[in-house]
Amino acid sequence: MKKKVYLLLLAVTLSLTSILAQYEASWESLDNRAIPEWWSDAKFGIFIHWGLYSVPAYAPVNEVEGIYEKYAEHYYNRLLNGNELFTNFHKKNYGDNFKYPDFAHMFKAEYFNPGEWAELFKEAGAKYVVLTSKHHDGFCLWPSTQTPHFNSAVMGPHIDIIDTLSVAIRNEGLRFGLYYSLLEWAHPLYSPTTMNKWVDTHMIPQMKELVNNYKPEIIFSDGEWDYDSKTLKSEQFLAWLFNESPVKNSVVVNDRWGKETRSLHGDYYTTEYDLVHNNEGIGDKSNHPWEESRGIGTSYGYNRFETSDHYLTSKQLIHILIDKVSNGGNFLLNVGPDATGIIPVVMQERLLDIGKWLKVNGEAIYGSSTWKLGNKTESEKLSFTQNNGSLYVILKDWEKEPIVISNINNAVNVQLLGYDGLIETSFKEGQLIITPPQLSIDEHPSQHAWVFKIDKFVEPQIIAHRGYWKTEGSAQNSIAALVKADEIGLYGSEVDIWLSSDGIPVVNHDADVTLNGEKLVVQETPFATLRKVKLANGEPLPTVEEYLDAFKKCDNIKLIIEFKTHKTKEREDELARKVIEMVKERDLQDKVEYISFGINFVEQAKRLHPEAPVYYLNGDLSPQIISEMGLAGFDYHFNVLYKNTNWVSEAHDLGLKVNVWTVNKEEDIQKIINQKVDYITTDEPLLVKEILSKQ
Repeated sequence: MKKKVYLLLLAVTLSLTSILAQYEASWESLDNRAIPEWWSDAKFGIFIHWGLYSVPAYAPVNEVEGIYEKYAEHYYNRLLNGNELFTNFHKKNYGDNFKYPDFAHMFKAEYFNPGEWAELFKEAGAKYVVLTSKHHDGFCLWPSTQTPHFNSAVMGPHIDIIDTLSVAIRNEGLRFGLYYSLLEWAHPLYSPTTMNKWVDTHMIPQMKELVNNYKPEIIFSDGEWDYDSKTLKSEQFLAWLFNESPVKNSVVVNDRWGKETRSLHGDYYTTEYDLVHNNEGIGDKSNHPWEESRGIGTSYGYNRFETSDHYLTSKQLIHILIDKVSNGGNFLLNVGPDATGIIPVVMQERLLDIGKWLKVNGEAIYGSSTWKLGNKTESEKLSFTQNNGSLYVILKDWEKEPIVISNINNAVNVQLLGYDGLIETSFKEGQLIITPPQLSIDEHPSQHAWVFKIDKFVEPQIIAHRGYWKTEGSAQNSIAALVKADEIGLYGSEVDIWLSSDGIPVVNHDADVTLNGEKLVVQETPFATLRKVKLANGEPLPTVEEYLDAFKKCDNIKLIIEFKTHKTKEREDELARKVIEMVKERDLQDKVEYISFGINFVEQAKRLHPEAPVYYLNGDLSPQIISEMGLAGFDYHFNVLYKNTNWVSEAHDLGLKVNVWTVNKEEDIQKIINQKVDYITTDEPLLVKEILSKQ
C-alpha cells in the first residue's frame, strides 16, 4: 500500500513539474519569453573585466588596427597562438619559463574594496553591474567546484570575489549579473572529441553553480563562436534557468549561446564596439531589445599602455549613452581594474561625469522608449526619447537657433531639465518651435548634452484600416495597400484574415467573396477557388504568407492582424496557430499586434505570442475587465467611447492602450483626438495626419 501511495505521489509531483515547466528546451519556446521589465527600464550598466590578464595589462594600442587585437584580456590566447607582439613583451618582462597561470600568484587584489566600487557605480547612475565570473583563460573569481585549484579563493587574493562584490552591489540597490565564458582556451576537455564531456561535466554544472550560489539577474554568456547551441546544450540550460532556477522570473540573458544565435535568440541582442563578430552590429536597426558594450578605452581588461588619446571623453560617452537609448538599446560600459583592485582614476572620472549628467537628465533615459515617428528632424545633434506621456528632445550640442520639431500634436509645457526659467515656444503649421534661452556657462544645468522636456505630449498614432487603399493602384487588404501605408509613414496597417476550407490562411475582410456573380463563404471555400477572386486593383486574393513576406520588406509600420471569428473553436485555434507560426518563422514577432472580436482569438494570441500586444474589438468589456484579461488594451468603435466617456482615462490609469475604429469624418477625428486616445484606425490616414498637424 505504501509503495502505491509513493508511486502516486511521485506521479503527481512529476505531473506538476511538467505543468509548471513553462518553457521547453527549444528556441521556439524560449524566444516567447518576455524580457523582464527591469532590464528594459535600467538602460545603463557597468561591465567589469578583471582577472589574471590585469597583471600584465598589455595589448598593443597603436601597432594594430583591429578592435579585437587591442583586447588586453586576450593576452593568454595571443601567447598560445605565438603573436609576436605579445610573446616579445612576455619574454622581455617575465622570461621564458614564466607561464600564464603563474600570474595567479601576482593577482593580489590587495586594495580591492567592493563597497567603494559599488558606491562609485551607483554614483555613476548605473542600474546594474556585470562581473566576469570566468573569462576565456579559465581563471574563476569564485571557489568553483569544477575548477578547484585555479580560482581566486585558493590563489592570488584568496577571496570569493563574486560573493563580496555581489553583496556590496545589492546593498547599493543595484542589480547584479555575471559574465561567463562558454569556452576555455587551454582546457583539455574543450575540443571537438570531448565536447560532450566538457558541456556535461564542466560548463553546465559550473553555470548552474553560479546561478544557485550567487543568483545573478543577468547572464552575459560569451565565447559562443566555436560550436552551435545544440552542441553546447544551451536550450536545455536556459529551460532550466527560466523554469526552475532561483532567478527564473527576473533573470535576463543575452544572445551568445552558439555560433548561430547572435542577433537571433536570447532576451536581448548584443553589439561590442558596435560589432557583431566582424560585422557591423544591428544596433538601432533592431526591434528586439539590445545592448551595446565597450570599454572606456580600446580594451575591456585593464591596459596600462593606453593613454589619454585612447580614452573616450566624458562627452563622447554620454553621447553614446544617448544614441543607444534613443534607438531602443541599453549601454553596458566597461571598467578594467588593475591587479591590485584599483579602478584607474580616469575611468572613475568618466563614470562620475556620466552620473552628474544623469542626475539632471535621467528621466529622459531611465524607463524611456524610442520616438520613431517619421519626419522628426534630420539633425544628428538631436535625439528623442519618450517617457510617461512626455517627449524628451536631447541636444548633443547647444543650439542658439530655434529648434523645429514636427508631428507634435499637443505640448502643454516645455522645460529645460535642471533650469527653472521659462522656455519660449510656439506652434506653426503643425510644428513645435523651441527657442533655447541665452545662458551663461554657469547657468547651463548640465554639461555635454541638454534635454528639453515636452509635458503632456500627445501622439495619437495612425493605423490604416485594411491598408492605405484610397489611392491609385491600391485596394482594400491588397499588398499594394500595405506597401503604400508603409510609404506614408504610419504607425501600422490593419489586415483581416480567414481560414479557407482546406486550411490556408487568407486575407479578406468580409465573410464572403463574389466570384463570377456567385457569393462564396470564405471559410467554406477551398483556396484554389478563392485564388480566382480578383481585388479591385487586379491583385489575386492574397494568402497570409504572401502578405507577411511583403510586410517583412516594410521599414516603418507595424502589422495589426485581425482574426475574424469562425464557426468553431477548432478552426479558430488552427488559424491562430498557423498565422503566429508564420510570423515567428519570418522573425516578425516585434512588428505585429493582434485584434479580434472573438474572446477565443485574443486568448489564443496571448498564449501563442505572449509578448505581442493583443486588443479586444467588441466594445462590451470595461477597461477593468480588459486589464484582468491581461490584454494590452481595447480597440473599440468610436461610438462606444462617446457613450463611455471615462473609459479612456480609466484605461490609461490601468496602463492600457486605447485604439478607436473606424474614424473617417473630420468631426469624429477631432472628437477622438480630444479624448487623448493612443491610436486611430482610419480609412483616411492623410486626413488624420492633416488634422493632427493643425492641433
